[in-house]
Amino acid sequence: MKGILMAEENIYPAPDRRSEILYDLTAGEKLKITDSLDKWYQVELINREKGWILKDNIEKI
Repeated sequence: MKGILMAEENIYPAPDRRSEILYDLTAGEKLKITDSLDKWYQVELINREKGWILKDNIEKI
């Protein structure tokens, strides 16, 4: 499943905003959704790294 980021958002190593920030992404970036947990999606970035982002900020495409 793929998604597009609807607003600037941080990517985290765990589904928790208290964890360190891996990346700061801008709106319009496309992401591959690899997993889901509560209000979070695990996503794979272009460089194949994975992280977690809130579902509210991604629109499935």
